Amino acid sequence: MKKLVLIYLGCLTLFGCNDNEITNRYLIGSWECTCFDYRVLWKDGIYQNFGNFPEQKEEKIPTKFYMKNERLWIDIGKISSEFNLYAFYEKRPPQKTSIDVTIERDDSIEYLSRDKFKITTIIENRYDHHEKDNFKLKTELYCKRINE
Repeated sequence: MKKLVLIYLGCLTLFGCNDNEITNRYLIGSWECTCFDYRVLWKDGIYQNFGNFPEQKEEKIPTKFYMKNERLWIDIGKISSEFNLYAFYEKRPPQKTSIDVTIERDDSIEYLSRDKFKITTIIENRYDHHEKDNFKLKTELYCKRINE
């Protein structure tokens, strides 16, 4: 029985508990990502809705994920950087700047299908002394696997 439990825990660690999860292994490969940016302003003491239309036209971005030195990396165009998937599952505390602006950032990654996922980033800037300047930015990145 003890061996069975150890085997189960080993498999769970290696493969995850759900086929519909975003893992490093899932991300490896080439993707075409489409980016949408939204901005919302502060009005009458509250944020308005993001609305249905992005501020800029959609942009298709060739993206590649790969492993290097046992870490996940991402290439976006000519830019390469390490990609920390687990940061999407951690809640970041708000940060206060030296000019009395509080910045909050919320990142999420969502499995859509075997060959599609979505990354959403929302950044909120709140000004202590100029509330009318408060705003939120939302970026949605929809990615579709490129079959090579």
